Amino acid sequence: MNSVIFLETHTIPFLDIFVRVSGIFFFTPIFSSHEIPLITKGWLSAGIALVLYPIVSPYLPHAVGFDMGLMLLLTQEAIIGILIGLIIAVYYNAFLLAGEFYSLQMGFGIVNVIDPLSQTSIPILGELKSLFAIMLFITFSGHHMLMEALVYSFKVLPEFGIAAGQPMATGMIVALREMFSIAFQIAAPVIGTVFIIELVMGIMSKVAPQMNIMVIGFQIKIVAGIFVVMFLIPALVTVTERLFDRAFFVTQGILRWM
Repeated sequence: MNSVIFLETHTIPFLDIFVRVSGIFFFTPIFSSHEIPLITKGWLSAGIALVLYPIVSPYLPHAVGFDMGLMLLLTQEAIIGILIGLIIAVYYNAFLLAGEFYSLQMGFGIVNVIDPLSQTSIPILGELKSLFAIMLFITFSGHHMLMEALVYSFKVLPEFGIAAGQPMATGMIVALREMFSIAFQIAAPVIGTVFIIELVMGIMSKVAPQMNIMVIGFQIKIVAGIFVVMFLIPALVTVTERLFDRAFFVTQGILRWM
């Protein structure tokens, strides 16, 4: 009897934390990489759950038995973890989308590489922005902020059940809308520069039709785009910091609504 009580008192709350952490790791950038073996993710999730247990145990639901109630509780924890990971991933993907805009405008749309995180083919500038975002994510202690969001989620969510329908939908819509908005803002200088170049090329083609504007313009767009991207790197550092702050702010807002 004592062993059963011990399991219900400690093992079930530990499983709650473990499942929520696992849900985050399977969707959050860097941790969700296919290059990280599943067994490694599992042990890392278990280690973090063990560290967080004494911190979040006062906020955990009352113990339930090993029955359908436990399955429902673990399902809830998985949904919460996946939600946190997805929101952060959406904001991270703003950099990939900005890279798509860069590539299409500069003429690199057909030059693709394999992204090691998602195992998908993306434009080369999208991969550059992705690696840049990962570097800044670690530099600005994004992994620490992720743990803070995880602890916060245990503090604000009610025991059992999630009043999740509308808050989750609203939060994802806000995140997706801001992803496109931020991606366009990041890519706007390159888009504007290429637009001016194409406008000048159009005028030159009328003034001097004997010039091969297409060949010259293609090279000019690439060189000008690369210079603009290099010039924007200091500004992107500030934008990235604000972007991740916004991602965690939206995450906390959704958790409060649930």
